[in-house]
Amino acid sequence: MYREELIKLLEAYVLRNTEDGDAALETLKFINSNSEIFGKANSKGHVTASAWIVNEEMDSALLTHHGKLNIWVQMGGHTEIGERILEAALREAEEESGLSDLKVLSTDIFDVDVHLIPESKKAPAHYHYDIRFLLLGNREKPLVISDESHEIKWVALEEITNYSTEISIDRMVRKTRCLK
Repeated sequence: MYREELIKLLEAYVLRNTEDGDAALETLKFINSNSEIFGKANSKGHVTASAWIVNEEMDSALLTHHGKLNIWVQMGGHTEIGERILEAALREAEEESGLSDLKVLSTDIFDVDVHLIPESKKAPAHYHYDIRFLLLGNREKPLVISDESHEIKWVALEEITNYSTEISIDRMVRKTRCLK
């Protein structure tokens, strides 16, 4: 059931977006050619869920310095079996930031990215088909660093390039600026 819901969200997303439409099409191809897409069961790759958390003024985003990858990225991670993709994004955002009052700004997909996760002691190299949602967070609330992060912080959009050179982060910054 959640697979079909995700397919519909991605198909609608492809119609609205050209900048990262290839990633959405690649994700649809992955979903349609694999029975296991959620969780970590598929060693080739899996659907992940992320949250691009912005403040009310939409001039800052909440980033985490990822413990394993050693880069600054948005909150997110693996889905769990029996969980809707938006529920997974919210759960990951709350677990990784400590913010419990996040607001969903849209139930539509905000961004899609496909990226290779390097081999580790626990898993071979595999792909993450990352579905991202736009959330609103309160900058005044205290943040809690999870054991998956070195640090988390609010970063002004104009300063994000000092923290991340990831193409997908830059793309989400541009999309956020278009919403203002």
